[in-house]
Amino acid sequence: MAERQQLNLYGDDEARLHHPYTQARSTTALRNLAIAFEHYNEQHPHSALKYCSPRELRRLAKALTY
Repeated sequence: MAERQQLNLYGDDEARLHHPYTQARSTTALRNLAIAFEHYNEQHPHSALKYCSPRELRRLAKALTY
């Protein structure tokens, strides 16, 4: 009985993975993650980096070494 129940759960998960709504939500989530990472690395000031973004600090460091 438990094996059959487990198979049903796995089958339901498989069906959910290929559902258009789930795929659209996954695409939206990935897009939002990309936007969040871009903001965090380009615009978000960090107190440990003297209130620069990580990429801004790298640009400044590179400019000072050349």
